[in-house]
Amino acid sequence: MKYLIPISLAFVLIGAGCSPQTEAPSALAGHKTDAPAQTSTPPTNTATSTAVSAAAIDNVLVSDTADSDSYVTETKDTISKDAKNIYVTAQISDAQKDMEITNQITYLADGTKYDPQTVKATDSGNVQQAFSLEKSEDAWPTGDYEAKITLSNGITKSAKFSVK
Repeated sequence: MKYLIPISLAFVLIGAGCSPQTEAPSALAGHKTDAPAQTSTPPTNTATSTAVSAAAIDNVLVSDTADSDSYVTETKDTISKDAKNIYVTAQISDAQKDMEITNQITYLADGTKYDPQTVKATDSGNVQQAFSLEKSEDAWPTGDYEAKITLSNGITKSAKFSVK
């Protein structure tokens, strides 16, 4: 009977949609049990949590040019310091409608973070999301940058680029 609580807690954590990489709570860390290992997979909490957790970022494209809808068609490693905008396109598979997608651009030389941009996916499935950051000074500071896309399920992917 003393092993029932930790095993039940593990089912609650897995059933609530926690990823398999989630560490055990510290109260259970190092706890040894002689109980047989569980071999069946517990049911997921809801269909929505499964779909959101299955979403992945396939690619992050960055450029100083984009199509008429602000989507990047070809990524660039170097952007002109005089570019009017920096465009970022996130290509996402298995997206869930209304999941949040955030773009954060960081100037790596000093860690300056430009205001994050967050939108909700308007469709489910394989989607693209376009972001655009307009230059607020005479020129972009030269150096290395990172465009980081984060989904509401915690998945992130980055693309690094330079401004010269």
